Amino acid sequence: MIVKYKKAPGQRMIKRLSLRQKSWLHASGGAILFSIGQCLFAVSWFKLFDGYHAPTWIFMIILGLVLTLTGLLIMGKALVFSSHIKARKYFKKRQNSLIKKSSQHLENAKLKIERTPKK
Repeated sequence: MIVKYKKAPGQRMIKRLSLRQKSWLHASGGAILFSIGQCLFAVSWFKLFDGYHAPTWIFMIILGLVLTLTGLLIMGKALVFSSHIKARKYFKKRQNSLIKKSSQHLENAKLKIERTPKK
């Protein structure tokens, strides 16, 4: 019996989102993780000076740094999505200008239409 693995409902939902929605989702999630990481990092330093147990605040510092860097990486992914949006706009504009130019000058010649980059 062959078992088919289905994607989780959340994965299907995110896959169907537009690039703009993915960009906003990644940017806001990354900003939240970044700010939580910074707060946790600052709190752990205050606990160091209050005299807490050393492994506790070391763990909190490392956790704060991990959350901060994860937030930065997710915000970087949002920048990648926004650059994809800009590239699509550019290629669409260029394709339309090529179609207009070729239809004005060469009515019977073959059109050279560029494809937009694949996802």
